[in-house]
This record gives sequence, structure tokens and C-alpha cells, in this order.
Amino acid sequence: MSVKHLEQQHLEAELATVQALLEERSEEVDPIGWAHFSARVRELEDRLTALEQAPETTASVAVFFGGRPVVGSRGIEAEFGGKALEEFENAVSTQLAAIQGTVGARGPIPQRARGQLLLTDVTRGSFGFLFEEAENSLVETPLKSALDDVVELIQQVASPDEEIFEGASELVDPRVLGSMRSFLKLVDDAGATLRIVEGDRDVSLPRQSIEIARKRVDELEIHDEPTLERGVLYLLPDSRRFELHRADDSVLRGTLSSEAAEALIDPSGKPRPNLIGSTVEINLSRRRITALGREPRFSYRLLGTA
Repeated sequence: MSVKHLEQQHLEAELATVQALLEERSEEVDPIGWAHFSARVRELEDRLTALEQAPETTASVAVFFGGRPVVGSRGIEAEFGGKALEEFENAVSTQLAAIQGTVGARGPIPQRARGQLLLTDVTRGSFGFLFEEAENSLVETPLKSALDDVVELIQQVASPDEEIFEGASELVDPRVLGSMRSFLKLVDDAGATLRIVEGDRDVSLPRQSIEIARKRVDELEIHDEPTLERGVLYLLPDSRRFELHRADDSVLRGTLSSEAAEALIDPSGKPRPNLIGSTVEINLSRRRITALGREPRFSYRLLGTA
């Protein structure tokens, strides 16, 4: 299996079976069987240790569907399966473009081919698809980062904790939100359930969670606009957050963009000299977040100093 968590589950299940067989034997009564199963236990334990220590640097994910579109253990409705995979991959491609700063409000997704995953296997039961990135890498790839973000976003929008969802709405790119809306609509309309296994993350969304997630993203509207603000600047480098204390004693709080973090924080993780507590003008993205029946919320993202 290509997904670390699934392979770990497979090895753990096999190890439990072999250990049970070993316990039924003794070295005195069945020396050959005892030696065989003892060696097999050590081999499986070594493989589990190596798997736990192996870094994951490339994108790899298993997407499982259950519910109405899945016919027992035989298969999945072809139209639904094809569209669902297309929508999921589109969300990953859009997030890849977003983190690289190349996605616009409209038009085609730049360099979409770089966000494509290879379908490498199919699993049955709850019908699932295994995807992998085509290239190997010694360091974490941008596509893996984008996939991590998409899986985390799905988990956040379906979370029973409203604050987790609200935190996600402050950071998600509007185009990514649109892709997520299309994916969840398709899954919900089909009466499907969803499970995503990626790295050590195992996200299961039963029907109720799917319905909650879809309702949230359908009702969510996001509007970003640039603004220039002046005040005394403070940074929290570890969390990549800022505070701007304005002359009217109000305080704006928010996150740093990747570009701002690179410009304002040195490689050791400390703010640049003579920055903290100084009066500056900064470029912000002001986000208006509106959900049906609620007062608008605002969040801020620091783009750079003026």
C-alpha cells in the first residue's frame, strides 16, 4: 500500500495474527514452527519501526467512499466515482496554485498539471482509490503541502467545533473554497460517505458530517480587499501572527502571509532588527466573512510593509 497509515494498519494486523500463532506453540513442542513465527514477528516489528521513522515527502492519499453510490464490495457508480475524483484533484491543484501565489479569482488554474496525482490502486469494501505523486523527493514537495492543506480543510469544515471551522474560513483561498463546495455538493447529493487517509491522518465523514460541511461552505461568503494601515507593529514569529496598535487605541490582529513572514522574520525565527514596537505602514488583506443569518466577521492578513 502506498499510504503510510494504511500500510501501518496492515502490518499491525498481520503482526497480531502471527503473535497469536506463536503463542500457540513452544520451542520444545514445535521448534520449527516456533522459530518460523518468531522470525516473522521480528521481521514485522522491524518493518513497523522503519515505517514509523520514514519521512513522508511526497503526496500520497487514499480516498474511500461508502453509502448509496457504492454497491456492496463490488464497485462504485462510475459517473459518481469519476466526478468525485476529478473534484478532489481540482481542490488539490487549486490549493497548490494558491500556496504558490499564482491563483486568480477567475480563469484556468496555472500549471494545473503539477497538481495531478497518479491513480495507483483501488480498494474494496468501502470503495477506495489510492493516489500517489509521480516523482520521488528527499524533501517535502509543494504538492504534498497542498494535499495536506486540503485534507485538513475537509476535516475543519466538518468539525463539530464551530471555532475550528471559523479559523479555517479566515485562511482558505476563495478559489479553494469554491472547489471544496463543488466536491462536498457532489458527495452529499449522491448520498455518499467519505473517508480520507493521508499520512498519519485518518478522516471519516459519515452522512451527518457531510451534510454539516456542505451547509457551512454553501452559506459562507468571503470577500478580500487590500487596505493600508498605520500603527505600532508587534509580531509573534512562532505562530506567524501580528498585532497592529493604531492611534485610536484599536488593535488589528491577524496572520502573516508567506511573503511577509520571509521579509519580517530572519532565518533563526526572530523578527528583523528595529521592527518590533516601531510605527509602520503595512499592507493588509482585509477579509469579510459572511454566513447566513450571522453578523459579518473580519480577519486580516499582513502582506508586507508599505
